[in-house]
Amino acid sequence: MKFCYAWPFLLAHAKNQTPMMDYATVPPSELIRACVDGQAAAWQDFIRRFNRIVAITSYRAARRWSEASPAVVDHLTQETYLKLCADGARVLREFDSPHPEAIFALLKVVTANVANDYFKRVHAGKHGANQKNEILDDEQRTGSVAGPSSPSSVERAVLLEEVDACLCAVAPAETDRTIF
Repeated sequence: MKFCYAWPFLLAHAKNQTPMMDYATVPPSELIRACVDGQAAAWQDFIRRFNRIVAITSYRAARRWSEASPAVVDHLTQETYLKLCADGARVLREFDSPHPEAIFALLKVVTANVANDYFKRVHAGKHGANQKNEILDDEQRTGSVAGPSSPSSVERAVLLEEVDACLCAVAPAETDRTIF
């Protein structure tokens, strides 16, 4: 069994650690219920059973973002377990399916969402998160810098007035038009 960085977190947050039950033969629904109740042995068996699907899904999501290093995959796997534990294991607590194999689908979706959110945050910092937006003054918007009577500035002024009229029809609030 491979070491998972989330194990210390999971075990430290387990509420009832005294009776060590063997969860190897327990159906997934009962295992999930025991995890939600904070049973340390249940979390250990949960990781033993489902770590492979979480790690594979982390790897596939990382590969889609062209960043499938082992460190990133391990980080995504750990983040997935933290997501599963967050808010009193809300994701697992709210999971209810009569199909025993549905847990695999849930874990794939949660892992993919964790990975996509992670990479969106990482790439947002790389592509424009620190850029400043410049506000154009009236002269720049209407094109009067190139000369008020030049053909291009007149066409641009007409075009901008038409765009503004369309925006007024669609978004009557001044703030919406200003954002556009």
